[in-house]
Amino acid sequence: MDVTEILRALPASLEWMVLFRLSGIRSFAEDTQMKAMFFLPRPFDLASFSHVILTPAARYLATKDGSCLYKLNDDRLQSSPRPEISLYDRYSDILSAFPPDEAHCLGFGRKAELPPVVLHLVIEGEYGQAKAIFHRRPSQDHYELLEAAGVEYQGGHGAEAGFVALFRNRLTTHIQAASLAGYGRTGNCNQFFLNHGEIDRNVEAGLIQASETRTAWAREMGLAAAGELARKACEASLAMTCQPPPPQKRVAYGDLVPLGFLLKALKQTSRPTIAATADQLRDRIMAGRQGVLWPFHTGRLVTATDSVLILQGLPERESIEALELFSDGYGGYYPQLWSETKEPGRMVMDEANKHWRQLDFATTCLVRGLRASAGLPSSTPLGYLEDCFESRSGLYFAN
Repeated sequence: MDVTEILRALPASLEWMVLFRLSGIRSFAEDTQMKAMFFLPRPFDLASFSHVILTPAARYLATKDGSCLYKLNDDRLQSSPRPEISLYDRYSDILSAFPPDEAHCLGFGRKAELPPVVLHLVIEGEYGQAKAIFHRRPSQDHYELLEAAGVEYQGGHGAEAGFVALFRNRLTTHIQAASLAGYGRTGNCNQFFLNHGEIDRNVEAGLIQASETRTAWAREMGLAAAGELARKACEASLAMTCQPPPPQKRVAYGDLVPLGFLLKALKQTSRPTIAATADQLRDRIMAGRQGVLWPFHTGRLVTATDSVLILQGLPERESIEALELFSDGYGGYYPQLWSETKEPGRMVMDEANKHWRQLDFATTCLVRGLRASAGLPSSTPLGYLEDCFESRSGLYFAN
């Protein structure tokens, strides 16, 4: 049954309807998920059907062979008799403004105080390219919120039927946002188009909630991934890769500093499994400490720069106080200590390490922040940072 034939079988009294071609959606959702999206019974078999049509009166299903349109009533399918006046009979002008049989999703609706509106969406790759006929150009107020549902407004143009608004819908994001809400906010999509593209307070609240829900989901996924990475780091050395100038070969270098950032991430939750992993990671970091400070890699030379980075996730007061070893006494901090001859904890001076023997603005800022967070008096006046800001430089920090 093609879309035009379905529209001829739907009653003209419907206030709105949204039609989905199942073959297009199967690229993004399995049948189990589609049944949840369309509020269909779990035992229901979609294999024989080509389209699902949602309306305020009922859900309809069209058969693949085009023989019948069924209405789902109390989880039972009933043949839907032909109406005296169909939706297509009454609204053929707007429903045929775009080729209905090409649509993977076709929406129609009307509010008492507004003209009818139609939405026509065709799936191209991972996106749905949508066109809607509104009675005028939308104001675009709060349109930045559409991104929470994977939707992007792409402008539009005037036409005889009204204003043709263009949208691009990233379908994986759109379906994920709906899934995270338990498909409980699908009415907001309808409302947005029934409003001719205007975001009212209810739609705005729904989009904000969708954004917050997706952010919370991503945070949990990120924490789970960080927890798995931390477990691996506790079982074996995980280092960054140093690529020296040719012909020297790559070497594993930097197995401590990244763990400080990882610990900082894991401490964003009190979930017991993550907390236990964080404790193990903390022990791993403490095992790499020399005295009360850290090098970049186990067994190498301690530096202020590496220590302040690890201390972001492990703010030990004793270690923060020990950073004063690197102070110039006027507010600045050196990355590393040096001497003319070999001494414990110091590098031997030469031309190749001259860049390590100058004050480092970023390290200084991080020391100041750590001292403040630990309740220690500042050794770096704010005026020092203001005076040095324009000429700031750093070993490993982007300016």
